[in-house]
Amino acid sequence: MILWRDGAHDARENMARDARLLAACESGALARPVLRLFQFAPAGITLGSSQSPEAELDLPRLEGAGIVWAVRPTGGRAIWHDEEWTFSLTAPLGPEGWAPDPTAAYARTCGMLAVALRALGVPVELSAGDDDLKLSAAGAHLSAALDGQVLGSVADVAPTGDA
Repeated sequence: MILWRDGAHDARENMARDARLLAACESGALARPVLRLFQFAPAGITLGSSQSPEAELDLPRLEGAGIVWAVRPTGGRAIWHDEEWTFSLTAPLGPEGWAPDPTAAYARTCGMLAVALRALGVPVELSAGDDDLKLSAAGAHLSAALDGQVLGSVADVAPTGDA
């Protein structure tokens, strides 16, 4: 796995970087999983790939306030990003990939994150999916026993060059 500590960028640049990683994976050019850790500076908004900016956001108000927004290459709902670390994991699937299928990939990713959070002293449980959280259609999600959200995760699967 490649660990990319990417630092802070605005919402558009962060989502462009994720889109480039996804395109590399789709074309078969990504040989190993890439775990990208990054922040948003300035704070900004990302929308899920199926959301319409015009329907979800007050675009003139955001522009007037200087708030940058972008659409993620993954699903989910609108997220305000500020004073947080965000991750993206881009990896090929299949017998030689991160996992054989999307459900297994999501479960493996959740397990990896749970181990990391536990090592930091955060009490974490893996549990079945919760439709209210909209974490993934794949099923598994992380929940932490702390005030406020510690971790939210969305999975998306793109075709690879092998298909």
